[in-house]
Amino acid sequence: MDTKKIRKRWKSEEKHEDATVDYAISQIYDLCTEVDQLQAENKKLYEALQSLCDEQNGPPLLRHKKSWQAAMDEADRLLSKHKQALKGGE
Repeated sequence: MDTKKIRKRWKSEEKHEDATVDYAISQIYDLCTEVDQLQAENKKLYEALQSLCDEQNGPPLLRHKKSWQAAMDEADRLLSKHKQALKGGE
């Protein structure tokens, strides 16, 4: 979501005669702030998970190979799924 365009548009708008509209706009503005924060946090989490995956070179013990592989497969799936979303959010 490109919240910068939304914020720019709202800042250029004059106050409305209807207080309900102004309240709704302020609530949406606050939600845009939250979306920006969540997108930044999502990017950091993505980068941390990617770093962990990059550092792994196999399970710590062979007896943990199956659970390690399942965790790595899930991490790879999530990284692939969210890679494109992160590119779109920047």
